[in-house]
Amino acid sequence: MKMRFRTKLAIAFFTVGLLPVLLLGYLNYRHAYKILNKQAIDQLISLRQDRKVRLQHFFEDLRLNLRMLSDHRMFKDILTDYLAAYNKGGLDGEEFKSVDKRYHKRCVDICE
Repeated sequence: MKMRFRTKLAIAFFTVGLLPVLLLGYLNYRHAYKILNKQAIDQLISLRQDRKVRLQHFFEDLRLNLRMLSDHRMFKDILTDYLAAYNKGGLDGEEFKSVDKRYHKRCVDICE
């Protein structure tokens, strides 16, 4: 089966015309991939920095709150009584229940 010259010429023009389109498509794909990848990494870095700062503030606030509570004499007394009662009979012991009954409302008030 012999192809006519006109068919061969059409196939040649089609091939020559398709190669630049495929090459440009591939180059644009690579360029877009690099840009999108860089944007995603930049966003993740930014998110990481934001979370880091928020965690640092959270722990700083927590540290300040604990320092304030540790300086509070009543809180020290309450903790001492709770620990002594726990060491004697655990959470179900009568002494622990008595201490809890005595201090529970104050502890809730301090925490709020």
